[in-house]
Amino acid sequence: MKVILHLAAPGTVTDRAAVLFIVQPNIHVPPNTTQDVTYDCNIPVDMSVIKTASHMHKHGTQFASTVAGAPFYSTDTWDEPKPAIFDPPVELHAGDPLHFACTFQNNGPDTLTFGESAQTNEMCILVASFFPAPFGQPTIDCQ
Repeated sequence: MKVILHLAAPGTVTDRAAVLFIVQPNIHVPPNTTQDVTYDCNIPVDMSVIKTASHMHKHGTQFASTVAGAPFYSTDTWDEPKPAIFDPPVELHAGDPLHFACTFQNNGPDTLTFGESAQTNEMCILVASFFPAPFGQPTIDCQ
């Protein structure tokens, strides 16, 4: 995929894009277990989503998400998962319930917890690009 950006002429930008960035930091997967780590919240503002993806580390075997009960994004790839590109954008509404879950397989001797190391820690993150951006907020979280 190739992205080409052009400078917009003054006064022509009608909507700015932003990022919905949601982190589930409560990860505790005991040794020799498989466990789902979930997160539930509500979409904070009306938005038109153009792209979404997940972020996990090497113990992640599945990521699945829904909005208002409808499938939103899923992958079984932890390393550079292919994002979903929506054309036309997916319309989400303030208050829509968002649910996501990461499945982790811990075959090691230590409990997996949230952290930076792709070898010894895990992450469970949903990222979505959308418009219009709430004024002055390039990145937002769920409620």
